[in-house]
Amino acid sequence: MKIIIIIVAFFCAQAYSQENASPDNVMSSYARAVNAWDVDSMSDLMHPDELKRLREAFNNAFSGDKSESARAALLPLLSAKTYSEFQNLSDREVYRRMVEYIEKLSPELLTVMASAKYEITGQQQSNDEVIVLYRLTMNVEGQSISQDAVQRVKQHEGSWYLMLPPESEATIAGIDAQF
Repeated sequence: MKIIIIIVAFFCAQAYSQENASPDNVMSSYARAVNAWDVDSMSDLMHPDELKRLREAFNNAFSGDKSESARAALLPLLSAKTYSEFQNLSDREVYRRMVEYIEKLSPELLTVMASAKYEITGQQQSNDEVIVLYRLTMNVEGQSISQDAVQRVKQHEGSWYLMLPPESEATIAGIDAQF
């Protein structure tokens, strides 16, 4: 159950970008995308700078001193057979494949997320970002679990996009530290 909650937190940075005129719209779009497990929509709403940072973490690992072990460990996460194949992926596709890998690891996640409810409880301005506060409620193994959560959003070319949550930041830091 704990692994499902951690994986769910990772997805607090995913959303659908069609209605991203405001931070609230981004969160509503996110809820719909996650409920439907629409990976394309999830990746569309990620801030382009965040997609680039995620890809750079992998690229740094693949080209660093421990490149051989990084490639052996991380290329399968991205369904890439070679470093060359990885290089041909867009930032968005790297993110998309990582989400799909998590789905393969935990197929029950789709059931949990299909019934997840998101209730926006507030917003706070923080420099050039808005922090959306919300309550996430989900059913895990027959038990209703609620937690208060935050999601940072930031504008890019006039639209709001989601920033990586702390759990995703930890993933990047882990890749950097290991490789």
